Amino acid sequence: MENYKTVKLKNFLYINIIMSIHTDNNIDNYKEIDSDDSSVISEIGDKKINAQEYDNIEKEANEEYIKTVVCGRIIDYIKLDDVIKQKQKEFVKEMKHIKDTKNKLEKYLIGYLDKVNEEEFGVGESMRLVKSEKKTVSPPKMEDITKCLVDGFKSKEIFDDDEKIVNTVKDFMLMIESKRKVNVKKYIKRVQKKT
Repeated sequence: MENYKTVKLKNFLYINIIMSIHTDNNIDNYKEIDSDDSSVISEIGDKKINAQEYDNIEKEANEEYIKTVVCGRIIDYIKLDDVIKQKQKEFVKEMKHIKDTKNKLEKYLIGYLDKVNEEEFGVGESMRLVKSEKKTVSPPKMEDITKCLVDGFKSKEIFDDDEKIVNTVKDFMLMIESKRKVNVKKYIKRVQKKT
């Protein structure tokens, strides 16, 4: 349960961020930051941001500190997030076109090599394009492992009772699941209300 000070601080932050956006006329810029303009990135990067910069809790709760430092960092974070999203969209679109074109050429070249019963193209003295094949096996599913263990116990007649087999397999599966490594990474997730 949040205490009064925490709720007051959250409300203060929210109001100040909204006010900063409106007073700086940045609300429109947030939607359409020019991804070619690196001034946003260098302007923010020049601030030499240190995540451990704050001194103590009292300073964090100070309204002036929140208004100047915390709100500024939130706005900078949103600006950079927008630039990253825009550049990723452009990159994905461009790469999709390039990969599609390459795949069409590859399909044509493989078809040609198959027709002429060859395995490679010689390109100059130092390069070859070789027709290759790569098979990948998907990782085993827990259901498949369970079925294999049950079938294995039945075929080796380790247990007489099917219920014992199922319970033993469940225990094995729980042990396997508990041994899986879990990596945890903390990050800021930007969530916008749907309108």
